[in-house]
Amino acid sequence: NMNYKTLINKLPKQTELHYINDCTQFFKENKLDINDYKKWNYMLFQYTTDDFHNTINSLDNNNIDYTIKTDYLDLYYILIK
Repeated sequence: NMNYKTLINKLPKQTELHYINDCTQFFKENKLDINDYKKWNYMLFQYTTDDFHNTINSLDNNNIDYTIKTDYLDLYYILIK
């Protein structure tokens, strides 16, 4: 697990990185239980990312553990350890 500063420095500039615990409204809107996501530390949202593919490449190139899911609007979000 990386700390916030290390992780944000490995991602493209202007990336909005969120702590999972700060995303309670997202979980409510998507009818998800935040407790099911305790193994993840951070989230990124497709709609707040300038270049989603570049973000994915940065995660891959830095061997960062992540998964991609879709929300109730069929927009992508990324969970990061």
